[in-house]
Amino acid sequence: MTAFLAAAALEIELGVEGDALKPIFQKLASGLDADTKEWISKSMADLAHFKGESLVYAGPQLSKEAHGIALLINEKLGNLGKTVSLVEVDADESASIEDLAAAIDSGSVDTLLISGGNPVYNAPVEIDFASKLSQVETVIRLGYYDDETSEKSNYHFVQAHYLESWGDGRTYSGDVLAQASRKSNFWEASLAKRIQMAIAWFTRRFRRQEQRAKAVSTNSFTTDS
Repeated sequence: MTAFLAAAALEIELGVEGDALKPIFQKLASGLDADTKEWISKSMADLAHFKGESLVYAGPQLSKEAHGIALLINEKLGNLGKTVSLVEVDADESASIEDLAAAIDSGSVDTLLISGGNPVYNAPVEIDFASKLSQVETVIRLGYYDDETSEKSNYHFVQAHYLESWGDGRTYSGDVLAQASRKSNFWEASLAKRIQMAIAWFTRRFRRQEQRAKAVSTNSFTTDS
């Protein structure tokens, strides 16, 4: 899809950025066949007739490069502020699974909670996540299924389906909304959120204690008798 978007960008006027970007887009789009490029060219010609009324969309599963190209196309088509609204969201400060693997190897992880997903099955093969879990003293799994990751865990808790869960979420427009279960009561369907809230509470408390300890250490002094 990145190649597709790069080919689409080549069909519009890129302005002052064009000289720098065209060689990059040409390289990205080089693997597309002639029929695909012709279809993209015709599609972009149609969109050019509807500047400010069109939309080029990059799905959430696509790379940041694809999203950047889609944003550029929408900007050049005059769609920003019309069919496309930019909203501010909190920065993602999550560590990667590679960071987690390195932390496990260093011996700094003795308890690990895995909420959702199935990393033993689909983590990058070079990580060998199954062997990483064997280095962790306690592995707690919260998931839909009894799967490969569950087999490597000490404890497995059944996770409610998202339609049966309470929680919150953010819409594409940036609004934060409550998530209500369609069938279950709060205490039956909010296990994942309650676990996450407990972890967040203990993490904040630990950080406050750590900050206090640093403050005391900074303010303390010794004298020679």
